[in-house]
Amino acid sequence: MPPASTDPIKHVIVLILENRSFDHMLGGLSAAIPDLDSLPKAGEPQRSNRADGRAYKQTDGASRSIKYDPMHELENTLHQLAKDNSGFVADFAVKYPLSQPTDRAEIIKCFADDAMERLEEFLGQQKTANAQSNAPTS
Repeated sequence: MPPASTDPIKHVIVLILENRSFDHMLGGLSAAIPDLDSLPKAGEPQRSNRADGRAYKQTDGASRSIKYDPMHELENTLHQLAKDNSGFVADFAVKYPLSQPTDRAEIIKCFADDAMERLEEFLGQQKTANAQSNAPTS
């Protein structure tokens, strides 16, 4: 283990959330973390899931709560992740056949970048603090 003064890791932040919350947060941090694989940027192809002959596009604007909770069991997760993560809405539609298209669309939404202002502010402060701590001293 390297001495503390040379260890490049300064902070470890552990987020313990259920999967939907985590996905919603990461999707909304594309401005703060440019290399994050989140919502497609301008010019990139739109991501979508299909269910019931309808395409559900990955967009921002997720609500803070949902009527139906996506399933987290292994069988459901395998369906959700199949074919390059394209099974989320289809698995949800099978589990909740009375759900409406608006409920199904909500499953693959994320928070908008501006909905994550406090977390973005924190990440910006950490970048500034790290840059200052790595600055040469005279």
